[in-house]
Amino acid sequence: MQNSESMNDIRGTLILCDQVYRTDQGKWIIAGTYTHWQTPNDELVLHSLQAYIRLQCERPGTYPMRLTMLDRAGPPNARPMLEARTDIIVNETQVPVFEMGLHLPELRIAAPILAKDREPGSLLAIRTLLWLTVSGVDVASCHLDFTFTKGK
Repeated sequence: MQNSESMNDIRGTLILCDQVYRTDQGKWIIAGTYTHWQTPNDELVLHSLQAYIRLQCERPGTYPMRLTMLDRAGPPNARPMLEARTDIIVNETQVPVFEMGLHLPELRIAAPILAKDREPGSLLAIRTLLWLTVSGVDVASCHLDFTFTKGK
């Protein structure tokens, strides 16, 4: 575990996407980025949500990482909609930049009101925020909103 002084030296980037991978030449490919999903259905299922994570680190070490999705309209003590944890091991050759792709678990988001009960032309949204926390310190975040529509 790194001390809090060294955490001031870590900055992060978080990008949600359909696919992220590294080529044989070391280039990161990030495909299908987004900040919102839209559906007329009662449930939205995301089978292959991935995240590109980039950290700027000043020191090698092992850093506990947590990615959490919270409903921005929910109470502060609400259970996360999604949570992923792992240890990030940054070695001497990765300083100052560490990059990784992370496959997230399947995510199911239910509409707050069923389609049959929605007014034609209506729009409902669940607004979420994903937090990237490293060694207990928030280093990056991004919005991901889910919109449920009703046709005319």
